[in-house]
Amino acid sequence: IPELPSAPLPTSGWSIQVGSYPTMSEAQDKSESLKEKHAKVYTVTASIEGETWYRVRIAGYPTKAAALEGKRQLETQNQEFDYLVFKAP
Repeated sequence: IPELPSAPLPTSGWSIQVGSYPTMSEAQDKSESLKEKHAKVYTVTASIEGETWYRVRIAGYPTKAAALEGKRQLETQNQEFDYLVFKAP
């Protein structure tokens, strides 16, 4: 799996996954656009059927309920409905 630029991963709390991309550059573009409004954006990798995917997430939600509310707000603001909530990282 290719290395990502070093960014600290959250060690607690909840995160919202806002996208999963087949290339690192797509994930970096999404991350940069989110950093204007969200301070805690990070990327993790996943291996899906032998291919590497780059998942962009927003951290900083102390509870699952807070993350679900953040997800709802993002969906309303962006008119996108494929966000996922995960225990960080």
